[in-house]
Amino acid sequence: SPALSEYLHRYIPEIERVRATLQRRGLLFVGDSKMAALETRVHVAAGGDYYLCPLPQTQVSAAQLAELLGPVLRGELQPVAIRRRNDETGRWEKIGAGFAYTVLIEAEHDGQRLSYEERRLVVCSSSYAAAQKHSLDQRVKKAVAESRQLNERKQGKKCLPTQAECQAAVEKILQRHRVTGLVQVT
Repeated sequence: SPALSEYLHRYIPEIERVRATLQRRGLLFVGDSKMAALETRVHVAAGGDYYLCPLPQTQVSAAQLAELLGPVLRGELQPVAIRRRNDETGRWEKIGAGFAYTVLIEAEHDGQRLSYEERRLVVCSSSYAAAQKHSLDQRVKKAVAESRQLNERKQGKKCLPTQAECQAAVEKILQRHRVTGLVQVT
């Protein structure tokens, strides 16, 4: 695609400039998710260097991530705590948890077949998880409150005459708040 080509033309020439300037291999190139294009990663690895970049969702689908997280959710794999020293207190604080796995990358580079192992990290940020939990809690509270209001009798408020209409209204509420399957309404 034109967008991908544009990013490749940005990263690869810069990588080559750094290599030419430093005249050495075994370098670590750190970039954003755009640097994670397979062609760029293969180019770095083919040159004897390393890379560190986040993979976008286009490279690790929701289904693949769910499969990776399965052993964690079943209690078969314990993620490793990720800690950082707090500059103010000097104490180590947990900022997340994660695990690593390896993928075999096979690709063509400059007409040559290349094969190497790529180490991938799956990380959950504690602050991001807390924000997501808070957001979910708020959506559940709103859905429950709106569902309860369906049975309230007020002057001028239309009552839902059948159970089927009430269930349909509840389903709409749960879908709108993205909590279907998380809230049971009877």
